[in-house]
Amino acid sequence: MRQPTPARAVWVWDEPVPGELAAWAQAAGVLDLFVATPVRWGGTSRLSWVRDVHAHLGGRVGLQALGGDPGWLDEPGEARTWLQTAQAAALFDGVHLDLEPWGHPGWDHDREDVVRRYLGLLEELVTASVLPVEVDVSFWLHQVEVPAEPGVPGRGRLLDAVLDLVPTVTVLAYRRAVTGPDSITELARPTVVASRERGRRCRVGLETRDLRPHPVADKQTFFGRPRAELDAAMGEVETLLGGWSGWGGLAVHDRAGWVALPADRTPQ
Repeated sequence: MRQPTPARAVWVWDEPVPGELAAWAQAAGVLDLFVATPVRWGGTSRLSWVRDVHAHLGGRVGLQALGGDPGWLDEPGEARTWLQTAQAAALFDGVHLDLEPWGHPGWDHDREDVVRRYLGLLEELVTASVLPVEVDVSFWLHQVEVPAEPGVPGRGRLLDAVLDLVPTVTVLAYRRAVTGPDSITELARPTVVASRERGRRCRVGLETRDLRPHPVADKQTFFGRPRAELDAAMGEVETLLGGWSGWGGLAVHDRAGWVALPADRTPQ
């Protein structure tokens, strides 16, 4: 198996100094920044900041407009406006959707309706976008079925339906263990395999933010762990999965959590 070339991405929700962000991204091997983009620029300083980031990157690191909310399924007009806002800026190389329909209030009691609306909105945004669209997916999305329409048989797995629409997904495989049961590679594998089968790319997402008081936070995030532990995990995942067709690299959530990891080897 050939040795993989690191291809890392990171979510950016805050507004670090543009020049410092650009320098850090290149030093960390980050090739794509998922930059939080508001539905409307008005009343924010975000557009000016994104322009500065774009200038400092100089084309060396990609810039993707990050947006999404389960509430957009109820207000699809907000999603359309967000896409228009992102594209009109003429600063981005792609759009990164974080819709997460499993966070919608109807997911538990009317999942079929939520899935239908999610796929309908996703298809609409992909059709309207002049930029490549990437979508965050849960590691268990392959277990969710797309409901049948009247007179039409079921469309199979929700994960496959998403992959039929977009060229790249990021699977949120938030674990610290790299191998074994309930690990990064174990959780990510079904999505990586499905992406390979459809000629798509799959990134694997890792978490560095504080998830407490979630009862399983400790196994999900590298928060408070030594930075060397994250570095070692990323290197191991890249070695294990990087040679696979369909591999799209790692994505770290998020920049603020990553840079805040302690440099020493003593966990907090």
